[in-house]
Amino acid sequence: MTYNEASKKATVKYMKGNLKQINVRFKKKEYEQLIKPLIDKSGEPVATYIKVALKEKLQRDFPGQIPDDAITDNDNE
Repeated sequence: MTYNEASKKATVKYMKGNLKQINVRFKKKEYEQLIKPLIDKSGEPVATYIKVALKEKLQRDFPGQIPDDAITDNDNE
């Protein structure tokens, strides 16, 4: 399937209506020398790793309030 202007427009519309993007800042040296190399060892993309870590922390801090199927890495859900 060719990714054309109509596909691009539909993707942008979906993302605006269904996804929330947040920015997280790290010190460059800390990210490059510590965070990224360790996440790379896990074999997961950085965004996935952060989402899983966030969900695990929320589940520890707020028992019973965050279902296991919440905070997925599948942006199409």
